[in-house]
Amino acid sequence: MKQKGTALIIVLGLVVITSIFMASLLSLSGIQVRTAKLFTERLESRYLAQAGIETAISRIAGGNTSGSHSGMLGEHGEYQVEWIQEDNPGDIFTIQAKGTVKGINGEKARRDIEVKLRKRGADMLIASWREK
Repeated sequence: MKQKGTALIIVLGLVVITSIFMASLLSLSGIQVRTAKLFTERLESRYLAQAGIETAISRIAGGNTSGSHSGMLGEHGEYQVEWIQEDNPGDIFTIQAKGTVKGINGEKARRDIEVKLRKRGADMLIASWREK
C-alpha cells in the first residue's frame, strides 16, 4: 500500500513541476511577442520619419525653400515634416521630421529626425543626421 501512495505523490509532484514549467514558457512567449511588436512599431516610426525627410528633399529640389507636409500610413501611422532654408549661409536647409505609430494598448512609438542639408546646384548633400 505504501508504494501506491508514494507513486501518487511522485506523479502529483511531476504534474506540479510540469505545470510551473509550462506557465513560465507561456509567460516568456507573451513577453517575446510584445517585445517584437514594440520593435516593429519603432522601426515603422523611423521609416515614416525618413519618408518625411525624402518628401522635404524632393520639395527642396523643386525650389520650395520652406514648408511643411504630413502623410498617413493606413490608420495607425503618420509623419510630419518641416523644412526651412537657413539665412547664413543660404545653401543650408534644416529638415525636421516626426514619425508616429499607434501601437499596443494605444501607446505611440515615435521617432524624430533632424537633418541639415546642403544644396549646391542640383546636388544635395546631407551635412548631419540626428535621430531621437
